Amino acid sequence: MTAGYFTIFSTIALSFRWALVNDPGGAFIPAFLGTFVSIIFWLLDYRNYQLIVLAGGAGSAIERQIGDPKLGYFACYDEDKREHPNRFNRHQVVLSILYIGGGALMTFAGIMALALHWSIKIVKAS
Repeated sequence: MTAGYFTIFSTIALSFRWALVNDPGGAFIPAFLGTFVSIIFWLLDYRNYQLIVLAGGAGSAIERQIGDPKLGYFACYDEDKREHPNRFNRHQVVLSILYIGGGALMTFAGIMALALHWSIKIVKAS
């Protein structure tokens, strides 16, 4: 999923750069689209994390029913979660920083592009 985000985000960043060169008045559109895409991917990744946690609990229950609860992957994952309930998931944190950082960057670029658009309108009107 992260590769898809990088692909879409890179395409939007390239369209933003193209718009700045060829049509500065419309450059804010791809920038705010990049913000929207970052938010959508962050929400999708958060939902995937919730599903992984649910799958881990279900897998742990199945492993306990089969036999030795210490044998399987999910049981170890579930036990680690019980022993360290406040431990954060590094993978989730890194991806959240990536998505929020990309969204913040595109929001800033969109605001700057809008300022450029308005300044061009003021100069043309003078």
